[in-house]
Amino acid sequence: MGKLSQTWLRAFYWSSVVITVLFLALYVWFLLVVKRLTILYPTVVSNVGFYIHIVPGNIIYLGGALQFSSYVRQRWPAFHRITGYIYFVSQFISTVGIAMMLTKPEGGVISGSAGVFYTLAWFWTAYRAYAYIRLKEVQKHREWMLYNFGLSLAIIAMRPLTIIMNGMGYPTSISIGTALWLGWGLAIVIVRIYILEQYYGGAFRLTTASEKPYVFNGIYFSALNDWTDLALESRTTVAKGVDLFRFALPLPNQAVPLRPGQHMLIRINGEIRPYTPVNKDADAGTLDFIIKEYAGGKVSTPLHFLQPGGMVSIKGPIASSWSYTPNSNQIINMVAGGSGITPFIKIIDTVVGNVSDNTKINLLYCNRFMGDIILKKELDALVLQYPDKVRVNYSLTNSPPDWVGLKGRADARTLLDMFPVDAASTVLVCGNNQMNASVLKMLKANGWNSRNLFAFGTTDH
Repeated sequence: MGKLSQTWLRAFYWSSVVITVLFLALYVWFLLVVKRLTILYPTVVSNVGFYIHIVPGNIIYLGGALQFSSYVRQRWPAFHRITGYIYFVSQFISTVGIAMMLTKPEGGVISGSAGVFYTLAWFWTAYRAYAYIRLKEVQKHREWMLYNFGLSLAIIAMRPLTIIMNGMGYPTSISIGTALWLGWGLAIVIVRIYILEQYYGGAFRLTTASEKPYVFNGIYFSALNDWTDLALESRTTVAKGVDLFRFALPLPNQAVPLRPGQHMLIRINGEIRPYTPVNKDADAGTLDFIIKEYAGGKVSTPLHFLQPGGMVSIKGPIASSWSYTPNSNQIINMVAGGSGITPFIKIIDTVVGNVSDNTKINLLYCNRFMGDIILKKELDALVLQYPDKVRVNYSLTNSPPDWVGLKGRADARTLLDMFPVDAASTVLVCGNNQMNASVLKMLKANGWNSRNLFAFGTTDH
């Protein structure tokens, strides 16, 4: 976003903080001076705490809805960050209010103990979400945000349960305490099931393939669950400004179990960026990345200065919000730009490698020059080997005279011709941020539903 937009967003953020503080001051003034507010709790401190909790608590519900909107996150990332800050500030203020309420809890020891555990869990999940986004570990940040917002929604579920138990004749001390324990306990369970289903392939798989090592055909599949220092074994130029980096894994028979849509994190000089390996499942002993150098890139540039034997830290796999299930799509359409082809290599290999999967692949691969096309020989070989499953079209903005492929940038007409709207299919996009936003906008204008669209996020590398 431009400087003007960022200025307005900052103004929105600070205005929200000021308004929240003014509301809190007004509540306290009414309670202590005018004394017109309903006295809900037995002490001044707990009653003030209730009203301190209410205002930012409602901001949290609105902010949470915005935080989980993929449309907002992809279209206006700066706005997503600002509303995230508002969410965390509101969470802190609301937690203070709850702590004041717990000095004299309604319902006695049972509800008080449930409230203490709830408040600690609420604050801890918010802290973990904030800490992970500071480390640029987006997937972990997303998961902890889900836990936190689930706990926030548990309060809503608690109220009707309390009323029902009161109607059944249970005393307030029992109904409030039971509702609190059930509310936040069920919230954690439900969110955990959702995370496992959404990102890790099944709610009843207590550990994922990336968390639990296993041996298959003599290969030791083990994730790098913690940051692991790996040495650069070799570096090979595959296109202009694009190199294949091969890092040696700790064991010669080790492989990283990477599912389609997952990626690894590379850390160098304190900076972290996501990259997708291009290894086959049977490749053991190394991790291979195809990485383009961007001018001023905080990770890509230092990597291209790295010599064999040099070390970087790598962690993963990390799941994305898109996951692959055989036969769940009639066609997986793909729009790739430059090195954005790398996440799609794993997806294509997985689809064609499964003889029982009838999914078809339809790829539009966009580049500036002929020499920028990465892995063209491998892609052409897949088309020849699997003509009924894989279709690849190349597009160049600066094409040679004898070029017979598509020409120019991907426009709405090209996207409509290549990707006719189909509710049983998906379109995946991976390029720079500008390309992702432009392609998604045109696809939606062509009639595609947002549920069938996904962009693999990129940053200035």
